Amino acid sequence: MAEGLLEPPLWMGWELVIMNLVAAPGGREFWKERGYLFGEEFRRHVEGDLMKRQPHPDAKPMGAFSISGGSLPTNHAE
Repeated sequence: MAEGLLEPPLWMGWELVIMNLVAAPGGREFWKERGYLFGEEFRRHVEGDLMKRQPHPDAKPMGAFSISGGSLPTNHAE
């Protein structure tokens, strides 16, 4: 990866965000469909390194509602 473009703590934060994303249910499928949004070098980094790492122990699925169950949010403005 291009060194020096981001300060190390900021870069580590973005790596953790991507690792959390691809480790979440549906994350790998998302990456397969939307990885093209990122540059080739970054995609290689994600696929060759980040997808192989264990997520942070505090990582939780990302999303607007709980992954564990329940119904989708309803629109109360009807």
